[in-house]
Amino acid sequence: MIEHFRAHWFDRIAQGSTLADRSAAELAVSPGRAEGRIAHWSLCRAVAALQRGARRPLHIGAIGAPTTTPSERAFLSVLDAMANGDQALAQRHAEWLVHKSALPGLLGAISPLADIYPKLARAA
Repeated sequence: MIEHFRAHWFDRIAQGSTLADRSAAELAVSPGRAEGRIAHWSLCRAVAALQRGARRPLHIGAIGAPTTTPSERAFLSVLDAMANGDQALAQRHAEWLVHKSALPGLLGAISPLADIYPKLARAA
């Protein structure tokens, strides 16, 4: 999952990049076309919400980096909490990433991804 997140992050920064397109193609194969489209759309929205509402500069690792950054771990924590139905915990993790005013946008963007996240985690 983190590689897809990174691809969308860097694609949004580098206009004209094909990283998100390649990620979308991989997601169409696993977990499947319909869920892959939802994951791609959700990641695009989540990255946009993070880049607009970040409380501090977020540190995102390079594609292929063997470790995750604190910012990436916080994103994954939000996703895990939402996938497990713990909205309060998801909000607390999200508060570390974005300003309060950006919480609804971020959580709303991640919600569709959280619904299919267990399948994505199994496919990885």
